[in-house]
Amino acid sequence: MGTWIQPVLTSNGSLGDILSVSSGGGANSDAYKAFDSSATSYLNKMNSGAWLQFVTSDIISINSISIFSDDQYLPQSGILQVSDDGVNWIDVGSWLDSEGASVSAVVTLYPYVASVSGNYFRLLSQSKSALHPSNNADISNVVIDADYASESNVNFNLNLDTRLTAIDSSKIQDGLKIWLQFNNDITFD
Repeated sequence: MGTWIQPVLTSNGSLGDILSVSSGGGANSDAYKAFDSSATSYLNKMNSGAWLQFVTSDIISINSISIFSDDQYLPQSGILQVSDDGVNWIDVGSWLDSEGASVSAVVTLYPYVASVSGNYFRLLSQSKSALHPSNNADISNVVIDADYASESNVNFNLNLDTRLTAIDSSKIQDGLKIWLQFNNDITFD
């Protein structure tokens, strides 16, 4: 496991552990600019309904996400969403710049969310900049603090027969081979 290192992107293509970045809902197509560590480039048109999505090659567990705008055009509010398939999204956090004058915001995880693990993440804007409502909102940088997810914090949903009597964790090999003991020993390869 260990700490996940966010790569610096120079295009929307794959680099390191980020397989892709994309934007939609009205945002321009330069999604990588939110991950290029430059204060002078930015993802524009992050108005209400616009989104910025990134996909990682491995499942990561998010500790925190901070978003920045170098010129006070930060979207006033938004939602962090996570997905395991890129289709079905769950809201797990949000940000709100109540005064509308900030150049940064920290995405706060909802109280019922113990941790956020996945490999599809989306920042969904719910508003324009409060300070500059006649202009487009933008995000100049996204900073992600995350760890590689361990087996212990990845949820597996197993619908098993009630005859299940034990799971021998010492026999779990290659991450997904599970030895189950019913009335007879059964393995899944």
